[in-house]
Amino acid sequence: MEAQKSKVALTFALYQGQDLIRRETVAQDIVKVGKDPRSHLRVDDELASRMHAVIEVGGESDITLIDLGNEPGTLVNGQRVNKCKIRVGDQIQIGNTLLHFEAAAPVGQTSTVEMSAAGPGSQTQVAAPPAIEAA
Repeated sequence: MEAQKSKVALTFALYQGQDLIRRETVAQDIVKVGKDPRSHLRVDDELASRMHAVIEVGGESDITLIDLGNEPGTLVNGQRVNKCKIRVGDQIQIGNTLLHFEAAAPVGQTSTVEMSAAGPGSQTQVAAPPAIEAA
């Protein structure tokens, strides 16, 4: 059974340390987050679980993150959460990976962008991610 497409597209910037790894836009009612290759939002982090969290999308202002109970857990804006509403601007931390929630817009009003890491020897200048406080 194929995942239900959402009418809302969510855009995340994924950082490891100060490095922007990629930016992804997903449009699913249920967004699977983890290191499983089948995840809608894949997190390549040794501390992430294969299925670490899910994001339920009910609308542009009705977005809920649910941690699936794995260690080291999921932080939203520096606070450990089990389930919480998330908004544009929030920072989700899974292991050493920071997912900055950049946008939620109706499908068709955003462009789908996926960036891969640059190849060996190349350099990419990016702005530092927004600061987060340690838990």
